Parts: sequence; C-alpha cells; structure tokens
Amino acid sequence: LCYEEGWNEIRKQQHRGQRNGSGGSSGEINDIPARYKLQVRPGFNASGAFDPSEYNDTGLFPGWDYEPTMPNAWVSPVLLLFYFVPEIRAAVLSSQRNEKSLASKSYEKTLIPELGFVFDQMESLSRYGLLYPSKGTRSFETKSFRPRISAWVPSNLLSFIATMPEAEQLQVLDGSPAAVDRPRRPESFFRFLAYQLDKELPLFSNTKSQEPASKLMDSLSGLSFLSSNQFIESKSSAPTQSLTRALTLDLNYDFFPPGMEKRPIRFGELLQHSLCRETRLRAWNNKSRAYETIVQRKIATSLPQILTFSCSCAGRKEEDGMWAWRTDHGNEPWLPEFVEVELLPDGNVEVTEWQQAADGSGEKFSAFRGKGSLPQEVSQMVSHASSKEKFRYRLDAVLSFVTDTSGEEVDHDDVLGHHVLHARVPLDYKRMLLKGQAEEARKLASSKSKKQSTTPEMDEVRNLVLSAGISEEEYEKRAEYAEQQLRLIDEKESANEWVLYNGFRVSKTVVEDARAYHVRWREPVLVIFQAVDENGSPIRNTPDVISESIPLPESVMIPRSLSTVSKGCNNDFAVTKGLTLLQEGRPMAFDAEFVSVQEEESMLTESGQKLVLRDTRHALGRISVFDCPTREVLIDDHVLPRERVVDFLTRFSGIVADDLDPSKASHRIVSTRSAYLQMRYLLEQGCIFVGHGLKQDFSTLNLVVPPHQILDTVEIFHQPGTRYISLRFLANYVLGRDMQQDTHDSVEDARAAYELYQKALQWKKEGVWEQRLRELYSYGDKTSWKLGVDTTTS
Repeated sequence: LCYEEGWNEIRKQQHRGQRNGSGGSSGEINDIPARYKLQVRPGFNASGAFDPSEYNDTGLFPGWDYEPTMPNAWVSPVLLLFYFVPEIRAAVLSSQRNEKSLASKSYEKTLIPELGFVFDQMESLSRYGLLYPSKGTRSFETKSFRPRISAWVPSNLLSFIATMPEAEQLQVLDGSPAAVDRPRRPESFFRFLAYQLDKELPLFSNTKSQEPASKLMDSLSGLSFLSSNQFIESKSSAPTQSLTRALTLDLNYDFFPPGMEKRPIRFGELLQHSLCRETRLRAWNNKSRAYETIVQRKIATSLPQILTFSCSCAGRKEEDGMWAWRTDHGNEPWLPEFVEVELLPDGNVEVTEWQQAADGSGEKFSAFRGKGSLPQEVSQMVSHASSKEKFRYRLDAVLSFVTDTSGEEVDHDDVLGHHVLHARVPLDYKRMLLKGQAEEARKLASSKSKKQSTTPEMDEVRNLVLSAGISEEEYEKRAEYAEQQLRLIDEKESANEWVLYNGFRVSKTVVEDARAYHVRWREPVLVIFQAVDENGSPIRNTPDVISESIPLPESVMIPRSLSTVSKGCNNDFAVTKGLTLLQEGRPMAFDAEFVSVQEEESMLTESGQKLVLRDTRHALGRISVFDCPTREVLIDDHVLPRERVVDFLTRFSGIVADDLDPSKASHRIVSTRSAYLQMRYLLEQGCIFVGHGLKQDFSTLNLVVPPHQILDTVEIFHQPGTRYISLRFLANYVLGRDMQQDTHDSVEDARAAYELYQKALQWKKEGVWEQRLRELYSYGDKTSWKLGVDTTTS
C-alpha cells in the first residue's frame, strides 16, 4: 500500500524530475508496490497461455486488457468512472437493446451503444466467473479456487472514438496536435464523454422503463458559476456579470502571488479557492482610455450531486500544483475522505474538511472561507444567483498517473507512465454481480441434471465444451459460495469496497491508499466526490442496480449492407430459415479473419534493447458462421473497419482491398457494430461456438462468451504443458488434406474446425483418443511442426 510509505520521506528528494538511480530515498520510483506497477502482457504469439484472472484477487471486478502502448489506452479507467454511476450505467446499458434506435440510420453514428457493449463486457466477465474449471484441479474444495475474472477489451469503442469528428475537433485523443500532455488527457476526455452522453442519451430514452435522459450528466455533475469583472480604479464602472455551467471543477493553484514563498495548505483551502476564484490583472478600460487593474471573479452558485475535480497538475512541474498534493500532513493523507461545501448568503463559499484526530479520539474538522468579504455589488449579484446549498461530500474515486518504472530514459510521449484508478464500489453493484454468479452456476447445475437438447449430437457437443469437466454438484457448491458472500454483505452490513484497477491487475484496497499522494511516483488526475447524508449514504435516489434481460431483436441478423454494388445477400433466406431452428446448445461453427489497422512501431534503447512504442493492432475483416446440424452457411459477411486499413494481411486472411471497398465488392459488407450484434444474438440464444483459437477471435470482437458455449479444437487437441497446434497442421494430419496453401478462407476454417471436432468424437467413441493424441505430438516433434516433411527416413 502506497500510504504505508514514510510521510516525510518526500522531503529527501529535492527535484521531482529525478529518476531511477539519480538519488533520493523512500517514495521514489523504485519503491512502487507491485500492484501499482505496469504489468506487461505476453506477446501476441504467446497470448493463448495468458490468463488475466491470475492478476485479479477480487473475484468480482474485471479490469481492462489493453496495452498502454496502444493509442488512447488511458481511456479505459475513465470508462469505469461512468460505469459506477448507477444512472449512467442504466441508461447506457438499455441503449444497446433499444429496437427503435437499432433500426435508425443514426444508430451507427452514436457512441453510447458502443459504451454499452463495454459495460456489458464488464458484467458478463463477472457473471461467468464461477463457470470455469479450477486451475490445476477439478475440485471446488481446494483453497486455491477463486472465481476466474478475466479482463474487458475496449478496442471497438476506441476505434469508434478515434473516428468521431467531435473528438478530432476537440483534440482530446493521442496524436492530436493540440492535445494536453498524456498524463492529463483523461481530464479532457472525461469532459468530452460527459457532454457526449448528454447529447446522445435523449435519442435512446425509453419512457416505459426510465426517466427522460436529457442532460443526465448535467443534472448529476453540473455546477453553475457567476463570473464578474470589475475595474478597481474606475469606481463608477459597475461590475459585469455572466453565468456559466461546467461538469467538472478545475482546481486552481494560484494560491500565492508570484514570488511569494508557498506555505503548506489544506485540501479544503484549495477547494474553497477553486470555488471562489479571484484574479487581478491589468486590462484596457475603454471608459477611462487607460490600462487599469481589473478583478476577475468566478464564484460557484450551485452544487452538484457528484463533484468531479480536474486536478490539472499531473505530469507538470512541482510548482504547477503538485506541491500542494505533496503537503506533509502528519500521519493522515492530505486528501480528505469527507468535505462539506456551503454556498453562504453573502455569496461566499465555505469548505469544511474532516480528518481523523491524531490521538484516535474521532474526527476533527477545519473550516475555510475566502480571505475577505466580497464587494457589496458583487455579493448581491452572487447571492441573487446562488442556490445557497450545503452538501456533505464523500470521496468515491481517484484516477492517478503512475510514472514509468522501466529505468530507461526515452524521450517519447507514450512511455512516461500509465494510469490507475481507485474506486469505491457500491454494495448494490457487488450484490448484483454475486447474484449473477449464483444464477449462472445454478442454471448450469440444472442443465447437467436435465437433458435439454433434442439430438444426441447436441449432448455430445456439451461433453467437449471448456466447462465439460465440472459436475452438477460442483456447480451447486459454487452457487452456494456466491450466495454465502451475499449473506455476509447483509449480516455484517459491510461498507462499500475500495478496488484498485491497474489494467488487468485488480486488487482490493482501502480508502487510505486512495488518498495517499505523498509518494513521488503517483500524481492526481481526476477526483470524484459524491453528496451523502450523515450516514454516508447518497442523498439522491439512485436506480436499482439490476441486470438487463431484454433480448436483442432478430432483425440484427440481417444487417444493412454497406456495399453499393450488392445491397442484399444471397443467404438471407438461409439466415431467416436458420433463425427458426435456433435453440440453446445448437452448435455453430465460427471463424473470423482480421486486417491490421496499426503497424508496430519500435526503437532501440541506449542499452540496445527493443522498446515497443506502438503494438500491432488488428480489426475484424470477415466473419463466417455455419449451422452444424444442417451444414448451411448462416453468416458470411465482410466487415469494414472504422479505421484505415494499413495491411490487409492477405496471406493470412484471404482479404484483398476490393473485398472491403463498398464501391467494388459484390458481396455484403457490414459495419463492425453489425457484426458484433450478429454474434451477440447467437450468444444470447445459447448457441455453442465451434472453432479453432476462439479466444483471440472473441477478444478482437470484444465479445464475452461463457465456457459452456465454447468448443475450441485448439484446446481439444492439446496436451497440458505442451504447445498448441495450428489449424492447418491438424487438418493435414487428422483430416488428411492440406488447406490454405495460398490464403485463408474463414468458411473453410470453420468447416475444418467442425470436422476436427467430429474426428475427436469418433476417436473417443473408439477408445483410441489418448493414443491418437500421443501419435499427433510425436509426429509434430519429428517434423518440427512443419508440413511436407518426409519422416520415413528419419
């Protein structure tokens, strides 16, 4: 925990810019606790063995799996800030299933559904956490068992944002010429996303299930300010006034005049100064025809339910604001857990902060008001506009920038550090997720005891899915585990839980850890307080945190074609017919092909090591699905990425430029969002996906599929502790035919995976499965896993 570092050690490091090996003591970059450090994900080729759940000790709350070397990776923790607002979560999740909006042409141009898909990923990962086999053992009784919570992928959302005209105009993303420094980019993006939500949510408002969503963010986070300008020398000049509205409060560090030595200040002082700002400067007075001193004031006249601070100091020099956060404050963190803000009748603002008494006798408070009274004219203006509110606020989240720990000095904007988030998770969220885990485990326990399928083939499919080895009794035990956790919440009246999100590394923590900024490697970016009553409960009526169960409509299975040559598709009839046959447990063979939208960028460091500045990034280029029982192709659509394709990867994907050109392609081309909805529909119908290497396909698609709906031949034809085998090698050895000699074809790949599954079934029925698998690996070792090698002479 970073708050356990010595509070006064910061004094030993004289310059904030010092790095590893440059002097200093405790609190330096070398002393970063492991859970704050950047955990590097294994490379693409090794991703099959990578399991983010090994870095998550919460059992409930998933982090994100998106490398900091990817563009706009700092967006991920900002998304969680919105997710943990119940009103935003409810409105955004409902938008992805709004049938009226799904049918509109503007649907593809809106950001909110994509955000809803990310929120759905978060909850699905937690909901399915008890359905995976236990690592190293199949017994639930082992103490090492814990829910396996993987990590969500925001790549589709980020691709959409990168192509939004509004994001380009406001210069909030990586690569924008006028973007702020990377440590502070979450601040501008938070404002951008907040305003975008208020702009789009009314389009998805469903009056039957929720209140009109117009200006939802403004109603929760909006502050009103009165700004006035007054010349001092010209007594006859009345102060001017204007009213403004903001969704965040920029903390203002101009606490002391230039040249004046800074003294330690309290957070309450800084907050009061930011809510009631006064600046003096020289300006031209048209009436006196001379330069005069003008006083500019900006004073809060209303308070929000959710108070969000832009800290405006991360990545900057110490004198630009970090000096305040580094204030030595005894044994208590400088950032308080509770503050109270009151808009006084005379127009002034008073801030009270509570801290734990040094002797442990309870809380003590300090009140802060402006340096002096406001001029009468200004006081009257502010008093007339002021709501004269008084709110007690509780700290709910802090987003921070952690400086780079690589030890390499590289002059590059994207390797300076990474962002982490401390969030107070409401108990209602924890209840919802635990209830979902229990329901899913009970559901699978029930399916184990009942033969729900109508054909022997469907029963055989269930015997080879990823969760096939878990018994009915074990599912029941897992459901009881989640239900026990639910009872503990109610019996102990537990407090809200603090969680530290650091990419896919997620850990439980405490509020003191969230409040600690005395360590030199952690810098504040966004801080969020929520208005609460004396008992610490939110004063507003929040919607119930429940899981949505409204299914997607069938219409998503026949999306609009983007091709101007071919508007329709020759298998629409097959799709319509296939939909009538869909039922839970029906096997669907699936394969996807990808193109590259970003090439790898790297450089050599002074030590001669390769440093990746930008990872290769892929996007969906084609999806193919065929119905296994009927052998009919259900879906075979090319997918147009939102971003420019830099490499069609034709050798591997079989895709050429004309295939994704709407003016030239004779087949159907669909959007990334349409392709996602098609797969999401099949998922919700309970279909079992048969394929080879599905983990990477689903990850790029941003789709969370539970293990009992995955039949992956890369796992079936695998011996523990050995390498995974390619589809082409398996088809050559097991099926006796060579495939993909020139290029890939996703329909052919899907069929091959299904035939491999059938061969595995045949060998199991004949009782030769273990023998055939040993022979396969022996042959692969002899040929070094290459095709066309003659082994008769070896």
